[in-house]
Amino acid sequence: QVLNRDLLDAVPAGRSYQGYAQLVPGISLSSPDVGGEASMQNTYMSVHGGSSANVTMQVDGQMINGLQSDGSVQSYFNNMMSEEMSFQTAGIGADTSGGGVRVNMIPQTGGNKFAGAFFAAWAPGSWQSDNLNDKLLAQGLSDPASIVKLWDFNFSEGGPLKKDRLWFFFSARRWGVDQYINNA
Repeated sequence: QVLNRDLLDAVPAGRSYQGYAQLVPGISLSSPDVGGEASMQNTYMSVHGGSSANVTMQVDGQMINGLQSDGSVQSYFNNMMSEEMSFQTAGIGADTSGGGVRVNMIPQTGGNKFAGAFFAAWAPGSWQSDNLNDKLLAQGLSDPASIVKLWDFNFSEGGPLKKDRLWFFFSARRWGVDQYINNA
């Protein structure tokens, strides 16, 4: 499944490769990412009942899997760096060692025309409701898990340095989630 830039911008997902992965049939996530609230928590992908350690992460075909833990922990990526994201769950070539999900993020490039984009999202904790009721209070829950704030500011710009010969592309992102855990 190939998700192009127009689709990546239009889909109300958490703007992470995990958030987009939940759109692909067959891919399971360790926990859903609703509106980006879990995107900073390394949500793990798997397919066909396999381990999340079998996921292969690539940027333009270059393997970039993390070395943390069992290999299933991945880095965070700037959403606007990608022109498209390709998700494969079967029929993966022999050049990919893992038998799980293969994610290839194809980077954007500059061109002969200046172009850019900006995305901003902010959600304060006061916008979130809770489901704290008498039954939960009786079980010892005094404060449910909640979001303090969630933010995502993303910018990209590209264009010519020398027409038909040399181009540039730049993208930056400031992204995060502050949340409280139960009874904190």
